[in-house]
Amino acid sequence: MISPKLIELQHLQYLHLASIDFNYGSQIPDFIGSLTNLRNLTLYNCNLVGQIPSSFGNLTQLQHLDLGYNLLQAENLNWLPAPSSLTYLDLSIANLSTVFDWPEAVLNKLPKLVDLSLENCSLPPHPTTILSTTLYKTNSSTSLEIVDLYDNHLTSSIFLWLSNNSTSLVSLDLSNNNLTGFIPDFIGNMSTLVYLDLSDNQIEGANPNSFARLCNLRRLWLDTNPLSGQLSKFVQLLPRCAQNSLAVLQLSENVLAGSLNNLTSFSSLKFLSLNANQLSGKIPESIAQMSQLEEIHFSTNSLEGVVSETHFSKLSELKSLDLSSNSLVLNFNSDWVPPFQLDYINLESCKVGPLFPKWLQTQNDSFELDISKAGISDILPSWFWSHFRNTDIINLSQNLIRGIFANLTVEFAHYPELHLSSNQIEGPIPSTLITSLISGSL
Repeated sequence: MISPKLIELQHLQYLHLASIDFNYGSQIPDFIGSLTNLRNLTLYNCNLVGQIPSSFGNLTQLQHLDLGYNLLQAENLNWLPAPSSLTYLDLSIANLSTVFDWPEAVLNKLPKLVDLSLENCSLPPHPTTILSTTLYKTNSSTSLEIVDLYDNHLTSSIFLWLSNNSTSLVSLDLSNNNLTGFIPDFIGNMSTLVYLDLSDNQIEGANPNSFARLCNLRRLWLDTNPLSGQLSKFVQLLPRCAQNSLAVLQLSENVLAGSLNNLTSFSSLKFLSLNANQLSGKIPESIAQMSQLEEIHFSTNSLEGVVSETHFSKLSELKSLDLSSNSLVLNFNSDWVPPFQLDYINLESCKVGPLFPKWLQTQNDSFELDISKAGISDILPSWFWSHFRNTDIINLSQNLIRGIFANLTVEFAHYPELHLSSNQIEGPIPSTLITSLISGSL
């Protein structure tokens, strides 16, 4: 329990009890509201339940309030201190499903707020009435820098609120909501924005000015939307002034079509994900010029053609490579030594064989390897098991790989998940792999 003896500490300014398990059923004691000198109160992830005490309204000196990741609820936000000095507020996963006026409350009661997190709070889907009747009677906030509204029931009407509070935003997360239509132009005026996440919505596209002035943008997440049209035209909408800053471009699980051309101008990209779109054509050799790339995810498209060592000649930072579920042919010289060390390798359904890819022997720290359905009809090399003894998942299935299990004495760091079906590997299964058999993955 939270001891009532705390009330004796009337000069207490900092109370940090994060991740202490107070046992399910414990509530925030009302006496916390008597500690009126508190500047920082953190009860993050403490297994607390019930209503947020109305006595919190007395904490007018409070600057940092973190109640995130408990099972709390609030019928309204009247408990917020007024006047308020709050600069940080985290109510993540609290039930705020009946708080229809939360946008107005944030504006009116929290004028100094910098960081707001209402992640997974069941925020109601239709604040339109509140927004349209009261929003412009409030003062616009110029202090908000971080807004996290991930996983709620918000509709595109939230853009009206944001358009009044976007002058200093650095990070905006509206992922996993019910946003529809096109990305509005005012987003493109957020010149301070560094991180933008609109993934897992129903956004159809972008306007010519949707990203116009985002010169500081480093991370753009738009995956799992019905974005359509040509990828090249979408890329042209990205601001030229961000070509030297954009590090993450996540466009997976959309319906973008066309080729992979016109990406190389974004020379600072580290993470490029285009999985599960409708892309076609070849992977251009010019991708080798994107020397900062750490992750390439192109799976589940209709890409074709030959991929050679030229594509990777300058990608020394590459850690993750996923070309699976395409019609690509990997043609590397037998003595090729890649400039990278991959953690994750997925070449499922690519034409890798008929010889076993010797270059894999140069990869020393991979936690997942998938070369299934890769047209390999060669003998499994003697170095393979010892080289991948630390790998979590190994998938060699649906090839014509030959080999014998006999005398396999490799000590695996742990029991890997193995997929070896539809090959020609013979001999008794070694005891070192028997757990993988029992788990049903061998």
